[in-house]
Amino acid sequence: MKKIVTLVFVFFLSSALYADIKPYIGGGFGFMATPDISGAENGFGLTLKAGATGFVEAMSGVGALIELNKSLTGLNDADILTVATYVSYDIKIPNSNFAIRPKFGLILPNAGDKMNSRDMTFSSGIGAKMSLNEQFDVYVDYAVLGEGVTNYSLGAEFKF
Repeated sequence: MKKIVTLVFVFFLSSALYADIKPYIGGGFGFMATPDISGAENGFGLTLKAGATGFVEAMSGVGALIELNKSLTGLNDADILTVATYVSYDIKIPNSNFAIRPKFGLILPNAGDKMNSRDMTFSSGIGAKMSLNEQFDVYVDYAVLGEGVTNYSLGAEFKF
């Protein structure tokens, strides 16, 4: 895993030398849903994220995102903690302050209690954001956190 993270970091760092990188940080609260067949209850969680866009000059919406999700309540007192890295793409809706952000990447779903049969797997999601000004966005987001948990979150992002 360390080699993958190092390789991704080096790639984005070398790309940053030639692109107009726009970093951001954010966070919010989410509803963690489990399927009825698992016997677990739904719960609430915290989402923290850091990312940047502008890695590809011709497509300024291409970005990278690191996301941490932590359960706060419910889920039969399971300690859900996930860490994910995504490639994302902000698709701006013309003549508006809105954008859609699909994302796809790798997730470590078992950083807390074991909730997934694999220690690393693919994850995906989609979100929408609205820019309130040059430095502040609000977002809604959906992400698959593992075999048995999906997350619906609402939060804010601060752009540098």
